[in-house]
Amino acid sequence: MEDADNAYARLAEWGTYWAEQLGAAPAAPLAAVTGTGRDLAGLKASTTPSVARRRARWIATWLRAHHDRIVHLPGVAAYHDDLVDLVRTYAGRYDQDTHEKPLRKRLCVVCLTYKVTARTTWRGKIEVRCTECGQGYKTDFEEIFGADDERAMADLAASSSASQTQQTHDEVLGS
Repeated sequence: MEDADNAYARLAEWGTYWAEQLGAAPAAPLAAVTGTGRDLAGLKASTTPSVARRRARWIATWLRAHHDRIVHLPGVAAYHDDLVDLVRTYAGRYDQDTHEKPLRKRLCVVCLTYKVTARTTWRGKIEVRCTECGQGYKTDFEEIFGADDERAMADLAASSSASQTQQTHDEVLGS
């Protein structure tokens, strides 16, 4: 609970700070606190996880909605660094932002079990590994085939698209 409280308090502090800097109404969960002279606190002990998640989402959505104005203000580097630190700390500790992708289980070439699964990390990368022995598998085209092959495939796709366009153009004109 202490980590959730800290994460919420940091997010709330930034939400309040940017609302003041922009002269904008703060996110709904912060409206009751700002302008009252009360210090921002974390979550009440009686707050349920779903309510905490909803309040944090409101603040994050407010920050995202005002992002284009925030990025031009002094203090944006500290804001960025603090939120990156927050995400890295808790994503590494709890690993809540990963989830397995639905797919047909694949055969692991090491332990010969059908326990190869894919999951995404909070950074958006796809990780494919055997849940039995831990064997990892490459997922990036460049890792598998190399940069030269990727460029060759891109060139091939571009030339194929160009020839299809020319063929369609010729058909339309009756050439």
